[in-house]
Amino acid sequence: MIKELVKLANHLDSKGLAKEADYLDGIIRRAKPNASHETPKAFGKAPDESHETNSGKYHAWYYDTYTMIETPNGDRYNKGWGLGTASNPISHSGLESNIGTEVYDAIMMHQKSGSWPDPGYTKV
Repeated sequence: MIKELVKLANHLDSKGLAKEADYLDGIIRRAKPNASHETPKAFGKAPDESHETNSGKYHAWYYDTYTMIETPNGDRYNKGWGLGTASNPISHSGLESNIGTEVYDAIMMHQKSGSWPDPGYTKV
């Protein structure tokens, strides 16, 4: 239910109805008292990157040969980059590679259209 309220609040914001969106944000905060102070975690750590978009904040984590993206409504998607082999994976840090650019581009596409640029992103 919280996810649906977050989606609705983001939608109201996108339509310029800030007062109504703020009202819903208050309901969400009361339902989850620490939500505004929580940092989402994956792979046992805070996000490596966060991107504010028109539809809310996206978070990205980089771990070994995988990337995880969390959408503003809390859905998470993984993508394996196929770097190296199972016995000898090549780790990456999106912050230091073109993978970071690809992740950012994927986030921008998702926030505009609701779809990912390739089928490699699977919902967790």
